[in-house]
Amino acid sequence: MNGVRALKPGPLTVTWEESIAHVGSPFRLAILDENEEVKVVLADHIPHNDAAKSSFIERTYTPYHLTVDIPDVRCEKCTLQLIYFMTDKTVKCGSLQCTYHADDSACSGQIDAAAPTCFGAPNDVPCREKDTCFSNYHTCTDVSIAGARAFEEFELDSQVGRAGGKEGGKVRDKVKNK
Repeated sequence: MNGVRALKPGPLTVTWEESIAHVGSPFRLAILDENEEVKVVLADHIPHNDAAKSSFIERTYTPYHLTVDIPDVRCEKCTLQLIYFMTDKTVKCGSLQCTYHADDSACSGQIDAAAPTCFGAPNDVPCREKDTCFSNYHTCTDVSIAGARAFEEFELDSQVGRAGGKEGGKVRDKVKNK
């Protein structure tokens, strides 16, 4: 789909497919502003279907459907972002719980440049933060939301299922593997 999808406040069913199964790895759905800052986490720790057998072949893809509430906010240039945290990789690196940091979304899994790169890490660039969720898939679509309130008037923690907290304008979310 090209262009910007117009959304209205209220329920929206989001559908996506998983092409590679990562057991125990949760998803997060969020709205970002035009500066790519997370403004609202719509759903966090969306459970993974651990019976999934997705394996690069389209007929094996695992479908997911989730209905979320689009908040009553006004946003001309937003992004609806789905992140898939591959916590099965962080566990292999000794981290049972990881925190998502956008700046560390693709790093070695280690903060020490001399330490070996974690198995499954996307590269050998050291992470900036300890116990980061270093391996993630992202998918996004441009949206506009025809709501009544500016983001500044919306209470981030009022969203059902909200986890994490706002620190310095960025949302930090802890992700725990099963």
